[in-house]
Amino acid sequence: MAAKPAPSEHLKIEHKESRLAILVGAGASYGAGAITPYPPPLGNQLFDELARYYPQSWGQLPTEYQSMLRADFETGMDELWNHPDLAPSRLFIDMGVYFTRFDPPYDGSDCYSQLIRGLQLRGLVDRTVIASLNYECVLDCTVKPLGLLLAYLGDVPPPGNIMILKPHGACNLIPQANVYGVALVAAGGSSGFYDGGLPQIPMSLPAVRELYANDFALPPMMSMYTRNKHSPVGRTFLDLTRRKWREWLDTCSVILVIGARPVLWDEHIWTPIIDSPAQVWFVGGKDTNYEELNKQLGSRLHYVGATFRDSMPALVRRLDDLT
Repeated sequence: MAAKPAPSEHLKIEHKESRLAILVGAGASYGAGAITPYPPPLGNQLFDELARYYPQSWGQLPTEYQSMLRADFETGMDELWNHPDLAPSRLFIDMGVYFTRFDPPYDGSDCYSQLIRGLQLRGLVDRTVIASLNYECVLDCTVKPLGLLLAYLGDVPPPGNIMILKPHGACNLIPQANVYGVALVAAGGSSGFYDGGLPQIPMSLPAVRELYANDFALPPMMSMYTRNKHSPVGRTFLDLTRRKWREWLDTCSVILVIGARPVLWDEHIWTPIIDSPAQVWFVGGKDTNYEELNKQLGSRLHYVGATFRDSMPALVRRLDDLT
C-alpha cells in the first residue's frame, strides 16, 4: 500500500472537527475545463455577449451606456439601475436566461467534478460548504452525476447533499409567484421587483428557459452586477444566505478560494473570511486585490496557484490534510 503523502508544508489542522469552506468566483468557471458551449464570460466580456444574444434589450441601450458597460460592467450597471426608464425587468430576465446556457462536460473531466470527487473520496462532503458567486450553475450541474443531492440553505449539509450557498443569487433561483405578460420597471436606489418566497427545489436550467419563453415577468434572484450588489429579487433569502456563510466561516479550519477576485468592498463575502480563524488557500492571480488580502491575512494566507486546472494536484494533496 502506498504511503500517505506528508502533510502540506505549514499546515496544522485539527482533523476531528475540521470543516471546509470553498468560495468560487467567475475565474473558477472560466478555467474549469471543457464547459459547453464555451467558458462563461468574465465581466469585461459580458456586455458584448448580452448584446449579441439579446439585441432587442441589451443591444438597444443608448450608446453612452453601452460604452460604460464595455469599459466597466459594474459601473455601467449602477448607472442603468439609477435611470428607471433604462432598467426594465427584461434586461435582468435576459441576463438570467443567458447564464442558463452553460453546462459542465458530460465526462466529468472539469475541475468542479474533480474537486467534488476529491471531497467524496475523503469523506468531507458533510463537512464542506461551497459559496458560489456565479450566476451560472456549472458547479451545481456537476453534483447529480456524482450521486449527490444539492442543498442551498441549512445549518449543515443534509445527509447525501452538498451545500452550495449563493450569496449573489443565480439564474435558477426563480420567484415563487404567478406574474406573466407584464414589463416591470424599478425605481432605482433600494427598490426591487420581488421579495417573496422561492421554491425549495430550484428549477432545472431547461425549465428556467421554458418559463421565460412563456413570458414569466419576474427576473431570477440575482444580485446586481454592481459594487454594492443590490438585490432587486429575493433580498431576504440572500440576506439569510450571507448570514449562513458568516456562521459557517466561524467554525472552519480551512477556506479555499478559487477564482474569486478579493474585492474587499464586498464585505458580506470577504469580511467573514478576514474575521475567521481559518487558514485560507488561494487559487487565482496575484493582483493588487490579492496583495490587499495578503495584508489582512498575513501568515493565514497560503497561495496554491494561478489557475484552477493547474492547481488541482496541489489541492487534492491539501485535502488529505483534512482527513
